[in-house]
Amino acid sequence: MDEVTQPVLRERLFDGPHFRLWRLHGAMPFTVGVADELRILVCLEGIGSLEHNGAEFAMEQGAVVLVPAVVGACRFRPERPVTLLEIDAPAQP
Repeated sequence: MDEVTQPVLRERLFDGPHFRLWRLHGAMPFTVGVADELRILVCLEGIGSLEHNGAEFAMEQGAVVLVPAVVGACRFRPERPVTLLEIDAPAQP
């Protein structure tokens, strides 16, 4: 049986030359990060876990996680509604 996944509310808060910032809010599993881009996740509210390659990393309010570019996209599984900041810091030439 396929996992139930609903869209996450993804709001772009800032899009500048040095970084981009989104606020994500969801209650069902959703994807964070993308291939070949470093991401920083900050948990503003709620609790859940970040999953990648069979490993789970717990996140609760106040937690900050660096997702290296080689990791790529991960699944975030909230235990209850969660609000995250996702920050993309592209490599500078």
